[in-house]
Amino acid sequence: MNITITAKSGSKDKAQKLLESYTYTQEKTQYSIDINTSTDGIDFIDGNYIETSMEIFLPSNIENTEIALNVGDIDIDGINGSFDIYSNVGKISIQNGEGFCDLKADVGDIVLSGFSAAKSSEFSVNTGDIELNFTDISKADKIVAEAQVGTIDVTIPENTGYQATIEEFMEGKRTLSEGDGKTEINLKTNVGDIEFN
Repeated sequence: MNITITAKSGSKDKAQKLLESYTYTQEKTQYSIDINTSTDGIDFIDGNYIETSMEIFLPSNIENTEIALNVGDIDIDGINGSFDIYSNVGKISIQNGEGFCDLKADVGDIVLSGFSAAKSSEFSVNTGDIELNFTDISKADKIVAEAQVGTIDVTIPENTGYQATIEEFMEGKRTLSEGDGKTEINLKTNVGDIEFN
């Protein structure tokens, strides 16, 4: 694991105190890595700023990825399996993988690219956009994406069997199908547009 911590404040002494107040712990078991970060007694409204970047290298045979993050972006590349990821504020991005997902962001975007879907996957944001670019959905039973406020853009390969239900803000509900309709796709926005290709 590589970690980079950057602190900014009104003076060098204040920035040093920020770094000293920042703690992180990691606990490794055979099946998990738990990382906790905290800052004690720091007022971030006063122009104080801490940025943390963690790069974690995982073995290629990992099967389950579970992440919960309060603030920050999550980038995953080249991992297969199940993904259960929650971000309070920040972007969730997965590239070049295969598996099934349960991705949730309160405020932030969800981006999937070069991904082969399997089983059942769900993507939801309260405020933010969802962009899903699948290379294959033939192993997927169900794909659900919902944005309370934001847009949804889904791209699937040509000649793919699906049954899609699209509920778009101000457009009502429509159903599209292709081929055997094997994969069920449900897309919904309360406020925002939906692109389905």
